[in-house]
Amino acid sequence: MLLGACGSSARGELWYAGTALCGFTHDQLGKSNSSYPAILVTSQSFSAFSDVAVDANGNVWAVGVGSNEVLRFPAGAVGRSGKATPDLVIRSAALQSPGNLVFDKNGNLWVANQQTDTGTGLSDFGSIIRFDRPQSLSGTQNLAPAVQIRTSSASDLFRLGAIAFDAAGSLWVTSFAGMLRFNDPQGRSGQVTVDPDAVIAISGYPNNVYFYAMAFDGSGALWAAAASGASLNSIMKFSNPGPLSGRSSPRPVVTIAGPGDILPAGGLAFDHNGNLWTANGAAILMYTRPDALSGDVDPAPAITLNVFNQASPSLNAHLIFHPRPVGFPVD
Repeated sequence: MLLGACGSSARGELWYAGTALCGFTHDQLGKSNSSYPAILVTSQSFSAFSDVAVDANGNVWAVGVGSNEVLRFPAGAVGRSGKATPDLVIRSAALQSPGNLVFDKNGNLWVANQQTDTGTGLSDFGSIIRFDRPQSLSGTQNLAPAVQIRTSSASDLFRLGAIAFDAAGSLWVTSFAGMLRFNDPQGRSGQVTVDPDAVIAISGYPNNVYFYAMAFDGSGALWAAAASGASLNSIMKFSNPGPLSGRSSPRPVVTIAGPGDILPAGGLAFDHNGNLWTANGAAILMYTRPDALSGDVDPAPAITLNVFNQASPSLNAHLIFHPRPVGFPVD
């Protein structure tokens, strides 16, 4: 179990990536404040964290800005502030500017590679890779992924961002094309070209909305943090994305307006009570009863945790409650 500072239980703790790995304890989440997270973990391997994931054993996995490695920190190494040493470093020729991580229900690690400069004047438009159950490994490992997925239209994977699984086991990723769904990623192996089974396309929304973070609630609805143009922050809810196919731009059943000129830094998560938490570049916000909302709304957040500098969230990074609320898919 991942235990926090001040002797608090892991239940209800909220984690995300920034310049440090940031952890709010249960006590900190009860009211608005401007204090730092109780836990700030740094690593000599990264100047900043791009994303974080937690496995079933409470170990913390991370990727960093400018790094082509995946690090694992044992649960005990991140129970208090300070510099943590990884007990596993994954290296691979297939890791090219990894930006986001997620575990599937079988314990396999999935990584979204962002666009990179190949050094030849050509651009790598990104890929999705899977390492099968790496939890048993330790030390420094050079691994080939079990699968590396690309698409026939390279632009579909241009600037990959968030990555998440729904309850049916389908893999969703964000890119400059929109939100892409792959129905059977676990059944793939080797280097493959796979077109998405569905795309929620940005081209059908005003100012080409770009989707940042994603999360699924307990009913299977898809929530996405989005930016329209260069300054409007919003959160959209799509109530039943499973039957979607092809490329479409369905109307969201809820759009939560956000403060102007603050892009969503990333991160959406639901707590044990079904409250919605989200991150922008300046704060972590909590909205109560999101299931009761409909249409275009601008509710005041019930809790605002002001953060800055070392505790500012990274772009597209997950917000993670550990352990997960019962009934929610892997994120």
